[in-house]
Amino acid sequence: MRLSVWGAGAVVAVALVACGDTSVKEPADDVTVNVTEQDGSTFPYTTRADFRPTLKPVSELSADEAALLSALNEERSRGGTCTDRQGVRRTYAPTGALNLEANIYRAARAHAQSMVDGNFASHINESDLTLRTPIRRMVKAGYRPLAPVQGKGELYFEESLAFGQLTAPDVVQAWKTESFEHCRAIYMPLNYGAVTVVDGRAGNRYGRYWVLKTSGVIMN
Repeated sequence: MRLSVWGAGAVVAVALVACGDTSVKEPADDVTVNVTEQDGSTFPYTTRADFRPTLKPVSELSADEAALLSALNEERSRGGTCTDRQGVRRTYAPTGALNLEANIYRAARAHAQSMVDGNFASHINESDLTLRTPIRRMVKAGYRPLAPVQGKGELYFEESLAFGQLTAPDVVQAWKTESFEHCRAIYMPLNYGAVTVVDGRAGNRYGRYWVLKTSGVIMN
């Protein structure tokens, strides 16, 4: 059994990119969001001022994926307590269910398959710089949220991984108990996310590859 978590409260800045006649006082169609990642590297992405997440029907998930999403949402609805690295117990209030987002799901599924195909278990995909980190994978898949107005919140992109567990309850229990970061990721009040599970092949180090991705704005 192995677990891994990537927590990235992205530092973002927003630049409006005008289209056409700049003398016309209308909202710009394009918005550039500049992201500073966990390791200090930066990259921009362009989105639209009217961007809205694309919801995906839960009925399109596999049975294991649907079970994991249901188990996670049950935990979120109850709230919970996580113990940090200093031994301090931190309580998280109940929060709403994750909205299954189609672009985030595409990114989760692709990364799970990449790990199976490449026989690795990591948030970092060394074989493709454009898909190297969880944030870049979500953005490239089409999830390009607007950044909050400065001082009004922080935009988060989160990814939790688990390897080898057989069932959704096993995964949730492991995330709740193995580390503070995994536990906290369950209860963070982020609105959008996706889960996926891909079975490994003969010769893979782990039998099953589980992925949770979440994103959203937490107000300051």
